[in-house]
Amino acid sequence: MATFSQILQPYQGQKIAIYGLSVQTENILSNWVWECEMIGLLDGYRTSGELYGKPIISMEYAAASGVKLVLVAARPDSCKVIAKRIEKICRENHIAVLDCQGNNLLARKTASYHFAAGTGITKAQLSQLITRYEAVSVDLFDTLVMRQTLFPTDTFELTDCYLRKKGIEIEDFAQKRLGSEKYLSRSGNPTLQEIYAYMLEQYSVSSADAETLARLEWSVDRNLIVPREELCEFLRGIYRQGKPVYIVSDTFYTKNQLAQLLEKCGFTCYTDILSSCGCQTSKTQQLFERLKDRLQGKSCIHIGDSVVADVESAEKHGIAACRIYSGLDLLEQVGYLGLWDQIGSLSSRVRTGMLAARLLNSPFQFESEKAEMCKNRPVILAFCYLHRCYAISSSGCTVTYRAAILKIYGSLRETVISSKNCMTVWKVPRILSTF
Repeated sequence: MATFSQILQPYQGQKIAIYGLSVQTENILSNWVWECEMIGLLDGYRTSGELYGKPIISMEYAAASGVKLVLVAARPDSCKVIAKRIEKICRENHIAVLDCQGNNLLARKTASYHFAAGTGITKAQLSQLITRYEAVSVDLFDTLVMRQTLFPTDTFELTDCYLRKKGIEIEDFAQKRLGSEKYLSRSGNPTLQEIYAYMLEQYSVSSADAETLARLEWSVDRNLIVPREELCEFLRGIYRQGKPVYIVSDTFYTKNQLAQLLEKCGFTCYTDILSSCGCQTSKTQQLFERLKDRLQGKSCIHIGDSVVADVESAEKHGIAACRIYSGLDLLEQVGYLGLWDQIGSLSSRVRTGMLAARLLNSPFQFESEKAEMCKNRPVILAFCYLHRCYAISSSGCTVTYRAAILKIYGSLRETVISSKNCMTVWKVPRILSTF
């Protein structure tokens, strides 16, 4: 992992900007000793004002000012969202985009349909590792369960869509929703209803109440979430062996809401749930200390997808940790299956998320016996993706939907009828029936 000095050394004497308004940005600025001209802070939803003694600027202003580097101070999943948001303007203006570990967020990986090249811990290795400890804790979102959409913030836009259907229009809803969460999270660990109460007051919104908005977003998110079946089954086995299993999550959902999510996903083999809003502290703060209080001296290993929030934070508090890749991590490893340039609209992000939730549900996807699923079968993947596209856009028109699918199927059959993939295409209907 590169140090800040190594990351910034090539940009000495040049203009840079930091993307992010979190405490992480504040920490970077308070320890700033590098000879770069830091012209301002960037954010997806704020383009003016001041924070931490620095101006908040737009991406357009940064590009016009000759910025050569955008340093993204955010969690890994947020980094991917940000990279997608600013990729076009940064490429056009030859601006580098790096995260705080020095990773190039604009680097493109070659699309792959074979997962054997992926990396990560195997199920056998994880099983062996767990035998050394008396208890297990596990992160919830993107580890034990996943959403059927590409980015977590897509939930806000979907909630906005449902509000509009109900005749409730809140201008820049998604931006205000995320901005409110960011603001409150700087000084605490708010619940979902508290986030909406602040949003309504801050932006003088009178067309809805906080309880209604929180209930709607909860319903939308709940419907998007699916279990990562193989990991869930693995942990059921650990629990049945007599080991305590704790759910530890940074979230605005209450303990009761998390219990409902887990029940919906068919996972009830856990000892207790610790949420950041319930404990009023996050993983990067003292949440793992709260876990240690529950453990009463038992040794424990924590499993999660985030390097910072799960691995580094657990180890900082004397708890062993193991990283499990999220579905988005796995999708990135295979170059987004060649779909990255087509991902832009909300509908395309939902379609890609649905595809990932089906094909990349298991964190052990790269293991050899499962890697064959996509080997030399891009036709299947393309067909499944188009199947989902038409399924979403058909608006209930069965005749149009069936006609579209038959047209695509016929086109694919004609394309590969004489190739070695011919039998693969004939198997597509049977494969689609599992979706």
